[in-house]
Amino acid sequence: MKEIERKYLIRDICYIPKYVNKSRIIQAYISINPEIRIRKIDNTYYRTEKSEGDIVREEKEYKLNAENFNSLLKKAIGIIIKKERYYVELSDKLMAEVDVYSKPLAPLITAEVEFRTIDEAIHFIPPKWFDREVTGEKAYNNKYLALYGAP
Repeated sequence: MKEIERKYLIRDICYIPKYVNKSRIIQAYISINPEIRIRKIDNTYYRTEKSEGDIVREEKEYKLNAENFNSLLKKAIGIIIKKERYYVELSDKLMAEVDVYSKPLAPLITAEVEFRTIDEAIHFIPPKWFDREVTGEKAYNNKYLALYGAP
């Protein structure tokens, strides 16, 4: 499946408008090249493979059980990322996924928006509560956050 997204910094949690849902996420990387991560979202577990890229990437996702997740977590490379994700509805039926990172990555807050088409991504006008765009800045990619910490 193709993933088309752009990523932004958020100045402060206070700027986030009303959200429709919230999740607790734990994720870790078990391989960097190829990029393979494991993730627990609330009580659901996943293994995801991602291609290289900035706005457009290939993504393959598989469900795991808790036992497999915990076994793979022991093989984590770098920091185990913990964050709370807030789902905020935007205009045009788009959703912002706002990640508020826990220590040691705090006070980092980012927002990602996934799009249906590249054209939609190119013409997206971010809301005023978004800060600087960091799409393509490797330092803000979760893989690099796990390896090197917050920029």
